Amino acid sequence: MSVNDIKEDLESQGIADAVVQQLTSRTTKKPLPLFLVKTKMPEKLAEIQRLAMLTVSFERKKKSSEPSQCYRCQRYGHTQRNCRLAERCVKCGEDHNSTSCSLPAPPTGQRNAKCCLCGEGHPANYKGCSKAPKKAASAPKAVPTTNRTSYAQKVKKPMSTSAPAAATATGTTAQKQHGDDRLLAMMQAIIIRLDALEAKMQDKH
Repeated sequence: MSVNDIKEDLESQGIADAVVQQLTSRTTKKPLPLFLVKTKMPEKLAEIQRLAMLTVSFERKKKSSEPSQCYRCQRYGHTQRNCRLAERCVKCGEDHNSTSCSLPAPPTGQRNAKCCLCGEGHPANYKGCSKAPKKAASAPKAVPTTNRTSYAQKVKKPMSTSAPAAATATGTTAQKQHGDDRLLAMMQAIIIRLDALEAKMQDKH
């Protein structure tokens, strides 16, 4: 099944704007039985079950977290489709296409590999290369804090007694003052009665 066969079959099924691209292996550069289809009508692809007399299925392309690397010049930040720079081999680092290199693919040719980006002894697509972009460290998640006091903290925390003591002292003082006032009133009443009794006795004499 070729790219043209897929495009023609998609057009016959109502998808005329499809852009079809066959995917290749990153290591061997050989074509894979996988095709990338770009269209403004992705909902119609879900209805298609057969293409070029073969049973097919469509999946949404997953966005890769890896930085894009050009298979032509081996630099990062763009793809070979729009690259106009000189070709550089991913295996030996020389100025030729990677598919025409006589150096065996890893791991067989790993010992003789040379990175065209840093000059070290590894392929240019090695993720541990010093020139490879590093993933940005994710920011630590903020942990919400609360002012709630745990049961253990409440048990350990000494209870304050100043406020109840002050209230008790105030209450005691008020009660004492009230008792003194009553006693004074009773004494005044007794004194008045004694004065009246003394005056009555003087009248009799």
